[in-house]
Amino acid sequence: MKKIKYIFGLLIVASIFTAFTINNSSASDLTAVTITKTINRINGRDSKKLDGIIYGLLKIGHETKLSDEKKKELVNELSAKSLDDLIKKYDKYGALRISIPTDTNGKTVIKNLEPGTYYVTEIKKASGKWIADKTGVPLVITAASNTSLNVNSKSYFPEKKDDRRDDKEEANKAFKDKNVKENHNNGGKYIIKTGDWMIYPILGSGIILMAFGYRIYKK
Repeated sequence: MKKIKYIFGLLIVASIFTAFTINNSSASDLTAVTITKTINRINGRDSKKLDGIIYGLLKIGHETKLSDEKKKELVNELSAKSLDDLIKKYDKYGALRISIPTDTNGKTVIKNLEPGTYYVTEIKKASGKWIADKTGVPLVITAASNTSLNVNSKSYFPEKKDDRRDDKEEANKAFKDKNVKENHNNGGKYIIKTGDWMIYPILGSGIILMAFGYRIYKK
């Protein structure tokens, strides 16, 4: 009886050791991805880190290396589909991983990812379910085993207009339109107004004629 208990005890110890070894080995194969969200002007001079952004990561393959061209092709293909369709299509690779919201530095970390290719997109809740946020820029990333990956997620917005310049141009246009309209209403006769540049050559010509007439009169 004691011999049986001894053997049984050895089996338990061996099972615990084996389980620990397997789990430890699997953990060493996992990776972590840090995503930094920024919004940039097209000129690249101004940027801002955004907090509160949530990402969904969906594994779409086992490849750990892809060319940039291939990643772009996948982004174009996958971004045209709904998030629900993608989850159903790639459910054999696992469920959608949802990040915690980005912090004030625009960062969020997703840990314990299996090596492979992932489709990364900003997500939001709508009618109680997660959908892709089309205001974000989706990415395709590859994660190798036992690595820490840093990814920059950027969105762009147009150049800021100079409102003062626009207002000035609009005022000049309105002034020109007004002159053209009044000229037309007066039968095409041009009427000189205060501030009109044409008054200067006319006044100059008048002064010259007056001086010439005065000279003739004196003779």
